[in-house]
Amino acid sequence: MNTHFIFFIFFTIAVIKPINIPNINRYMGMGLFVLIGIWFLITIIKNYRHLFKTYLWEIVAISLFLVINIISLLTNLHRFETTTQLIFYGFASFAVWLIFPMAWVIFQYSSGQKYRWIGWAVMLFMALVAFWQIFDMSFSKILTQFFVADDIHQYYSFRAITSFTRNSTIFGVLAAIIVLVCLRLAITTEAKLFFIFLALLSLYTGIMSESRNFIFTLGVGFLAMSFKSFLKSPKTTVSLLLIAIIGIHFLVINNDRVVEKYGRALPYLAKISQNQALSLQDFVPKLDNTSTTSRIMIWKHGIGLWKETPWMGMGAGSYRLSNKYKSGRINLHNYYLQVLIDSGIIGVVSLILLLVLLLKRAYYAGNIAIFIAILSSLIFDNYLDYSMGWVLCMVWLLMISNESAQKVP
Repeated sequence: MNTHFIFFIFFTIAVIKPINIPNINRYMGMGLFVLIGIWFLITIIKNYRHLFKTYLWEIVAISLFLVINIISLLTNLHRFETTTQLIFYGFASFAVWLIFPMAWVIFQYSSGQKYRWIGWAVMLFMALVAFWQIFDMSFSKILTQFFVADDIHQYYSFRAITSFTRNSTIFGVLAAIIVLVCLRLAITTEAKLFFIFLALLSLYTGIMSESRNFIFTLGVGFLAMSFKSFLKSPKTTVSLLLIAIIGIHFLVINNDRVVEKYGRALPYLAKISQNQALSLQDFVPKLDNTSTTSRIMIWKHGIGLWKETPWMGMGAGSYRLSNKYKSGRINLHNYYLQVLIDSGIIGVVSLILLLVLLLKRAYYAGNIAIFIAILSSLIFDNYLDYSMGWVLCMVWLLMISNESAQKVP
């Protein structure tokens, strides 16, 4: 089956919420994981020779990381009081992570050249739903009630631009990566108008989502993309970056809700919007509990837990059970720190080995900037712990950004 059909099927199951009953997303997630697992095994059996020949060291690194996590989990079974806790807190925590390499293998060994418009239709639909939410949040709930976006509306009263993902931060990062991939493809493909339109739509909705991780991820991606082009065309690169910075600031400053949220981390934005005098200190990003939505406090708490079991960690999912910040804090909001807590120093070392190999492969594939942006987004959240939709989108966008020639979107 074609890559883009498969992506559409997987992603739909990951974000749909057909029945509004307790834990329905957990059961849907388990079903999706089993489906992907079976598809993965079939793909491996059909292509094992080429897979092991081409990606031997990546397979070794992934297997090492997985084995370390399993050993850590098994040595911390005493932390789980019931089998249900072990399944939904323990195994589920790195089961979501496993979807990334499994989906990559499935997409890699499917025919990916035809019907790519299906995947881009998903991205366009996501951006259009977000655009709709900006102007009419209440009416858009009629549609989003059938998706995991409905979860956040049940607990929060603010106007969070989630599209149909679980929260605004997830959509913000998705929007940032879509912008980066669209800009890359707008240069190398014939469908320039489509990608420019989707990039602008995702840029606007990403800003309006109020996700500070959107700005961070997009900024890192822009810098990574511009580094290579700067060496070839320094004046053009600087000019385009200045235009982008001015345009983004214009959109941010002219919206009270957005500037209030971003101003917590970048004080100069709030002062500009209020016509106040600026100082050099206002341009220094603030990293405190207010600007990071209590992340500093969460990280300190996590480091304290890590010191109890520094080498092999406390086991995947144990943080959720021991977390004193129960309200919505299902993880440490930092993937790398989460790995340190879950599997200790040994787990982090194995992760670094894996990332070095993946960065090398991304460099030769020509999408190193996209991959770096994705990795940077995990500094302030851990989507690999709970968001299958995010994982699937990232895999698909990485795959599509590696294609240098497209006739249609």
